[in-house]
Amino acid sequence: MGLRGKVICRFEFASEVERILHYAAADLCVFPPLYEPFGVVSLEAIAMEKPVVVGAKGVVGFREQVVPSGPDQAGVHVNGNDPLDIAWGIVAALRDPEGARSWGENGRRRVLKYFTCHTVAEQTIKIYESRQT
Repeated sequence: MGLRGKVICRFEFASEVERILHYAAADLCVFPPLYEPFGVVSLEAIAMEKPVVVGAKGVVGFREQVVPSGPDQAGVHVNGNDPLDIAWGIVAALRDPEGARSWGENGRRRVLKYFTCHTVAEQTIKIYESRQT
């Protein structure tokens, strides 16, 4: 696919400013971890209209954040412990740039609808209030 020299993998901590610059430059963001209880990184990426490939097996919040199919698709779910499945997700996004662009747009709409600080705080309060009975 002509990707040699065009793929950057970062495994160390990146500051917020550096992370935002990486998201801005990215065509696709891939987050395959098996343990990521909430998954802020995927929300940051889709808030910037980036299509994502996320690990959705294990303890991960990505399953709820990223719609993997249908008209609201924002990315694809993969088994983060299976390199072939991760590769499948990456290839699926790269083979259809227009589709991947719409994933990013859908993801941003989803973040603005369900994952703003205000919305998350309201949902948390509702859970606490429902437990008081």
